[in-house]
Amino acid sequence: MDRGFDIKLVGGKVKRMRLNPQAFFISDADAQRCTFHLRGASGIRPCFRCKNIVAKGYGEVDPHGFFKEISCSQYSQLQISSDAETFQSIDHLSTIRTAKQLDNFEKSCGINFRPFSFWNDRVQRNRLPPSHVLGDPMHIFWANGCMSAEINLFLAAFQTNVGNIDILITSLNGIPFQTGGHKGHSAHVKRMLSAKLFQGPLYKGSARQCSSVMWLLWYAIQKLLIGRDILVKEIQSFSAAIDICRTLDRFTYSTEVVQNDINLYLHQVDRHQALFNVAYPDDCRPKHHARYHVVDALRLLGKYLHCEPHAPCMIS
Repeated sequence: MDRGFDIKLVGGKVKRMRLNPQAFFISDADAQRCTFHLRGASGIRPCFRCKNIVAKGYGEVDPHGFFKEISCSQYSQLQISSDAETFQSIDHLSTIRTAKQLDNFEKSCGINFRPFSFWNDRVQRNRLPPSHVLGDPMHIFWANGCMSAEINLFLAAFQTNVGNIDILITSLNGIPFQTGGHKGHSAHVKRMLSAKLFQGPLYKGSARQCSSVMWLLWYAIQKLLIGRDILVKEIQSFSAAIDICRTLDRFTYSTEVVQNDINLYLHQVDRHQALFNVAYPDDCRPKHHARYHVVDALRLLGKYLHCEPHAPCMIS
C-alpha cells in the first residue's frame, strides 16, 4: 500500500493512488459494517466506539451501573474506546480457539473476526483507525434516520389520540413553502406529503424531503396543536428535534465548527434523547445513539461533513 495502487479512470487513463498517513472514512452504518466487519445491532455491544453501551435489556443486569443501554441520554456517561483498546480486542479475537467462545467475544466487542480484514493488518491499520471511522449525518438523521422516525412516530400518536393525519396534511397543502431548488409548488409539497411515505416506523422520503417535512409538520403543530392539552410529550420531543435541525442547518453552511458549537449540539441531543425516551419509550434506534458520534468528526476535522448526495466516501 505504500507504493499505492492504480485506478482506471473514464477514457482509459490510469492514475496512481496512494494513501496519506492518515485517512477518514465517512459512511452510513451498513458500509461501516461491511468494510470493518462490525456486528452492529446484532451484538451485545451495538456501538464499537463505546465500551459501555449495550443493547436494550442488557444494561439492567449491571449492578454497578457501568453499562448503559443504547437509549442513554447523557453524553457524559459514554465511555469511548481508544484505538489501542479496539485493536487489542481485534488481536485477541485471533487467539480464540473455539467457535462458541469466538462468537461470544465477537458479540461483546462488536467486531467479527476476519483474518484478512484491514484492522488485522498491524502495519496499515493506523492509517485508518477506528476513531477515524465516522458516521454520516445524512443517514443518521434524514435517510431512514432519527428524524425519519420522529415524523412517523408523531403522526402515529396523532392518529391514535387526535384523529386522521389528513387533518395535518390538508393544512399543509398549498402553503408557500420553499426548499432548495423548489419554489413552493403545490405538486412538490404534495409529493413530500404522500400518504405512502408515512407508512411504517420511518418516513420513506429522501433525506431532503425528510428535512423539509420536519419543518412542515412543525408549522402545522404550531398552527393546530400548541396551547391545547394534547400530545404534550410528543410535541416536546418534536420541538427538541427541531432545535437540533436548526443547529445542523447552521453547521451545514459554516466554514468552521468550534467547541461552543459542539457543546450546544451535545446539549440538544441529550435533551431530545431524554424527551424522546419519555414520549416513545420502546422506539429508540441505534441511530439515536450514533448521533453522539457526529462530534467525533466535528472535533477531528473542525467541519460538518456528510455524504449527500452519495455515500460512502473517503476523505484523506
